Amino acid sequence: MGIIYDITCPKCGGRFEHLAALGMGYMCVGCGEDGASSSPIFCPHCALKIDPSDPQFTSIASASSEWE
Repeated sequence: MGIIYDITCPKCGGRFEHLAALGMGYMCVGCGEDGASSSPIFCPHCALKIDPSDPQFTSIASASSEWE
C-alpha cells in the first residue's frame, strides 16, 4: 500500500517525486528517504526538511499514484 507524491519544494522550487509506502524494504527513489509516511522528506536539490504532517504539505504535494 502506498502513494507517490509529486512535490514542489517551497524553498528552491525544485520538483521531485516521493514514495510513501507501508512494508519492509521501501526506499524512495526520488529523494532517498525511507518510505514511511510519517518520516520527514528532504528535498534532493536544497536539503530542505519537509514534514508530511505539516498542514501546508497539501499545498506543495499532490498524489500522482496510489496502490494497495
